[in-house]
Amino acid sequence: MCPDARLIAELEAVFAGKRNRVFASVTDDIEFTDGLIIPGWFRQNRMAAVLSPPIAAPLVLVLYETERQWYQQFSQKRRGKREERTRLKGRAAIFPSLRGWKAPKPPPEVPSEVDAVSDDIDEVQTEIDDSFRQRVYAQVRSGESEANARARLVLFTGGVYGLFTDNYKLNVVTHLLDGSVDDDDEKTSVKLVAARDVGVGDAVVFRPKSRDLIREVADEFLQPGQRDMSKEWQRALQKYIDEHGLSAEVVCDRLKKAGCKSGSQAIRNWISDEDMIAPQQYRNDVPAIAQVTGDTDLAGKIDSVVDAIKQVRSAHQQKAPRVIAKRIRQKAATIVRQEQADYSIVHLEGDLVLVRVAEPASDLIPIKYASANRLIEGDSWHE
Repeated sequence: MCPDARLIAELEAVFAGKRNRVFASVTDDIEFTDGLIIPGWFRQNRMAAVLSPPIAAPLVLVLYETERQWYQQFSQKRRGKREERTRLKGRAAIFPSLRGWKAPKPPPEVPSEVDAVSDDIDEVQTEIDDSFRQRVYAQVRSGESEANARARLVLFTGGVYGLFTDNYKLNVVTHLLDGSVDDDDEKTSVKLVAARDVGVGDAVVFRPKSRDLIREVADEFLQPGQRDMSKEWQRALQKYIDEHGLSAEVVCDRLKKAGCKSGSQAIRNWISDEDMIAPQQYRNDVPAIAQVTGDTDLAGKIDSVVDAIKQVRSAHQQKAPRVIAKRIRQKAATIVRQEQADYSIVHLEGDLVLVRVAEPASDLIPIKYASANRLIEGDSWHE
């Protein structure tokens, strides 16, 4: 059994022409009639499925000393549970209506050969997680003096994390892997979820070299220049603010007087969020922006801007999420195979990676915007 699904092809080539077979996981339809070799301890819950009861005979474990101690502790726990079940199946359990049975003597305590504090694999992993979490928080706090944005910290499996603004949406694909959708449902889509709403265990897809996977795929459906046209309203608004030195409050008041129905916070987001496609009520608000700013370029092509916004929003909210969902479903077997092999970062075609949420999002913290809305590993972008 191979602990890393990515090594299977290499191992299969090594054992080509021989009776040996290489597996990344165990399923009910696989029979190991000639025995099984397991070169390592693959986490306690996974080993329990292999060892209790043994799935093959002979079953050979190849372990380092620390792994051997983990195996010993696992065996001792199993023996303890078995003895407890045996104790409970005494005469009093068989004849509960009869009274007077003597309570069975408790089994003698046997000193553990393994120090549970230092050698328990779950506690070791907890210590590693705590250390990683503290290092991430220290790294994030170190840049607070230069902060120009606020984001939530999300920790993922595999020692990676991200700092996500509230306007940013994560590409959640948990529902595509748990069997809750039909394979032939063409309307199945990636769920776009804010960081504050993701849960532990949610599967999220990234393209590490890109800040916005949805945008990259959406661009495949747009005509040349269509995205730039859809941003004309924001260009005009920012130019107006810069030329007149206006505060966000003044701009909000003037836009509302011109007929904008959006709230003050939403209007502030128009100014600060470079990734925003358009105001929610863009058919009403784009003409109001043209009126307030007096921008002749925007005023002369309002219809074209409105149509471009419509196309860009459709590409972002419908077409791109469905295309990504289709690609994920096509690779679902590969994803499950790698996750069963305890590989915490699943690498897919097209530089895509899939990770699971390890901890819920933090409260908003001050950060540098250059660090926002990306998958990060250690001190650098995850490549």
